[in-house]
Amino acid sequence: MTNTLSLLPRCAGVLLAAAMISSPARAADVLQHPRIAIAGGVADIGEHPDAQDPRARKLLFDLTDPATNAAGLNRGLDTVARALNLFALTGVPNDRVQTVVLLHGGAASLALRPEAFEARENAPHANAALIDALMEAGVRFEICGQSVNARGFARDELDPRVTVFLSAMTRRETLLHEGYLLIR
Repeated sequence: MTNTLSLLPRCAGVLLAAAMISSPARAADVLQHPRIAIAGGVADIGEHPDAQDPRARKLLFDLTDPATNAAGLNRGLDTVARALNLFALTGVPNDRVQTVVLLHGGAASLALRPEAFEARENAPHANAALIDALMEAGVRFEICGQSVNARGFARDELDPRVTVFLSAMTRRETLLHEGYLLIR
C-alpha cells in the first residue's frame, strides 16, 4: 500500500503536465502573426524552407466556401493569412510572395463593400478588417463576373479594390499558365 501511495504524487504531476501540453490555451500561446496580425496564426515547428531562395512564390487561393472559423472569419481568408504568416516566419520577404484571392460561388459576397454586405446579409462584414490587412500586405482580390451576375450584385456594391474578371474558370486558367500554384 505504501508503494502505491508514493506513486500518486508522481502520477498526478505527469497528468498535470500532459493536460497543460494538450491545453488549447497553451497551444494558442505559441501562435505567431508576423505579417497578418489579426488572423492566420502559425506555430514555429519544424524545418524552414530556404528564405534565400530568390524566386517569387505565386499563390492562387480559389475561394468558393462561405464557411467561417470559430473567430467568425472566412476559413479561406484565414488560410491566406496563415500562408503569408508562414512565409514571413521563414524570412521570405513580402514582395516575393505574390498572392491572388479568386472569389466565386458562395464566397462572392466577400467582395462586397461593408455597407452593401450589411444591407444584403443583415449582419456586419466580419471579414472587412482581414480583407483590408491582406490587401495592405499586397494580396490581390479578384471576383468572377458570372458570380456577380448570378447573385445580382450591382457594380457599386463591390469593393472598388476588387477586380472583376469574366469568369473564375478563365481567370484561373490564365493564372495557372502564369505559374501560380492553386491552393483551395
